[in-house]
Amino acid sequence: LQRFLQRALQEDSLHIILFGANSILLDKVERLVPRKRMAYILDNNQALQGKKVHGLPVYAPAHLAEERKGSFAVIVMSKKHYDAIARQLSAMGFTENTDFYDARALLSERDGGYYQENRIRGFC
Repeated sequence: LQRFLQRALQEDSLHIILFGANSILLDKVERLVPRKRMAYILDNNQALQGKKVHGLPVYAPAHLAEERKGSFAVIVMSKKHYDAIARQLSAMGFTENTDFYDARALLSERDGGYYQENRIRGFC
């Protein structure tokens, strides 16, 4: 998360892309990244693609092929499906903590966030 915040603050032209249209994490992300910096949302749900959610257009993940690598950062907004989305983005040639980041790090332990989940998994 710190790496993402450094990039977002230093690179004004960095496109901030959200992955996951139905997320309760949006308000947490908006505390760190102004809505005007958010370019669009990616989602695997075809019913949402081509529509607007939270005022942002929704595209299929394949839309990332139109972006120049290094010009964007994807924030994965899913609490439950992060691992699957991370595998999907990795298979597309993107690197975790460079091209995409885990929004669960924004949740406090009290919110059932990242640290609580990893403690349950035995990672911390």
